[in-house]
Amino acid sequence: MSNAMVEVWSYEVTTPVASIDTGTILGATYDTYYFVGVNISLQNNVSVRLIPKVGGSAKSGTFGNCANYTQLIGGTWTTNSNGSYSTRDFITHIGFNVLSETSNSASNAFLEATIMNSQSGSHNTYSIGNSIGCEDTTTNYGRHLQVATEDDTADVYDGFVIQPDSGNINKGKFKIYGLINS
Repeated sequence: MSNAMVEVWSYEVTTPVASIDTGTILGATYDTYYFVGVNISLQNNVSVRLIPKVGGSAKSGTFGNCANYTQLIGGTWTTNSNGSYSTRDFITHIGFNVLSETSNSASNAFLEATIMNSQSGSHNTYSIGNSIGCEDTTTNYGRHLQVATEDDTADVYDGFVIQPDSGNINKGKFKIYGLINS
């Protein structure tokens, strides 16, 4: 299949920013979108939220049901099924936690999420996100998180806000692709 993924947006952070607004880039051409961020470094040791936009504005309140997350931290796998992260204010929460430049100058985290059904006004939107990073330079443990989320509304998304839980995004390259349904 040719052109199965079409780039619809890209942004590179070269100076620290509190958040990134994609604008209104999503539309009816694609129903599934793939988000990726590479070489990411944050000011603080936190996660990154992918907050959907509806009608040109970021959604607020709690609407995302986190079905499950699995993480590897310090060489130990843990899983949470709809526990403390049950109702949230994001469609995906990835990079749990991306290490900051101050604690690990070579963190260079990788984040990705697939967002499905984002253009349906009659069905919920679903997401699965993954992240890979370095836990610290002492143990050299890797850090991995996988999270599955459902937006419990049938809102049609038109963009995203990419935002760390606190502090700034110091660097990183971000892209969003539309996936052709064929």
